[in-house]
This record gives sequence, C-alpha cells and structure tokens, in this order.
Amino acid sequence: PAALPAAAQAVYRETESMEIVSSHEHLPGEEERCALKPDVFTLLGHYAMDDLRSAGMAGELKTWAAVEPWWRHVRGTGYGQALRIAIRDIYGVGDLDSKTVPLLNARIAAANRPGLYERVLKRMARIHYAVLDDYWRGEP
Repeated sequence: PAALPAAAQAVYRETESMEIVSSHEHLPGEEERCALKPDVFTLLGHYAMDDLRSAGMAGELKTWAAVEPWWRHVRGTGYGQALRIAIRDIYGVGDLDSKTVPLLNARIAAANRPGLYERVLKRMARIHYAVLDDYWRGEP
C-alpha cells in the first residue's frame, strides 16, 4: 500500500493489527474439511460459482475447460478477486488459468490437513472468533 495516501496507509496499518470477529462463516468443521478431497472446483463452488452462472456458464464444475471461457468474465468481480487473492496468499499461485490449475490443485491437497483453519483463519485472516452457519445440514 505504498501507493496509498498517508492517511489511508495509517488506516491500513491499524486495521492490519486488529483481530476480527466474523459473524457469518460457511465452513465445515476442520476434521470434516480434511476428510474431503478439495480442489480448485471446491473453491469455485461457492460464491464465485454464482458469478459464473450469471456470466452464462451452464453445467457442472468438473473441468477447467468448462469453466475457462466464463472465468475471464468473472475474474474481476468481487468474488473473482477474492478467490484470486486467496489462491495467491494461501496457496502461492499467482493466477487462475489452465497452466496453474494442476499446481493449485496440488497445493490445495497439500494444505488440506489439521491446522489449516489455524493457519488461514487465525494467523492469516486474524479471525479470533467466528460464528459458523452450517446451513447445509438443515438443522436449526
């Protein structure tokens, strides 16, 4: 953020030091997450999927060839940008394209182990406390 004005830099530095309380997360328990075999389509399968559908994509998220024509339309949306930031910061992959999907899938698989939530949610995102909304269970 060196390109930011001084006042904005000060605000940025202050917010970077804050711990966060997240009032709304849709995450399975870490044990359940680690039992899954997540890949790039797992990451795309949440909000970014809605953007892909809005752009005109039909069908299932099963191959990059099916996603790629639509990805260029949504990569700059809020959800597209959030996904690109996540793959860069969490998995160390610079962008999402046909060349990086295999590397990204390998890094997602390697990171999917106990301690993932500690690393990503607590240390990287500084989320001190999160309310989990497990709507997919259908339980009140």
